[in-house]
Amino acid sequence: MSQTNCIFIANLMPPYSLQGDVLRVGIRWAGNPQFEHEQHRAFNPAPLFALHGVDLVSLQRDSDVAIPNHIEQPDLSSWEATRQIIESLDMVITSCTSVAHMAAAMGKPAWVIVPVLPYYLWALPGELSPLYESVRLFRQTKKGTWDDVFLRVADSLKWF
Repeated sequence: MSQTNCIFIANLMPPYSLQGDVLRVGIRWAGNPQFEHEQHRAFNPAPLFALHGVDLVSLQRDSDVAIPNHIEQPDLSSWEATRQIIESLDMVITSCTSVAHMAAAMGKPAWVIVPVLPYYLWALPGELSPLYESVRLFRQTKKGTWDDVFLRVADSLKWF
């Protein structure tokens, strides 16, 4: 996205999409359940389900969480299918998963929810990633508590 587009969007009553009237936001709240540190990076998706003024698209696979009917649940049976869905989105909000890296590598705005003890790629302080220009990091400030993170996400989404 060019600076011109960012300035244009910022001057509108947010959130508005470059692809339509409302932002299409992909969400993912957990990664591979077999990953040894999954319990630290996965979170309850209820705050994401409650985001207002956006069209939500689940990028989650293999979850026991009941996904509300207002959230689109596309076919994610292959990496190509997942790539196509991410391409159709305005942004992605995710825990530290392969989806975060795919979206970022595609240049798609990706907000990554990072635990107190982050994966080494997100270990540098601050909100930006030296690896991906399109990533913004939302860091957990207290182990086991995600409320402040999602308040920041919801507030930032108003101005995206």
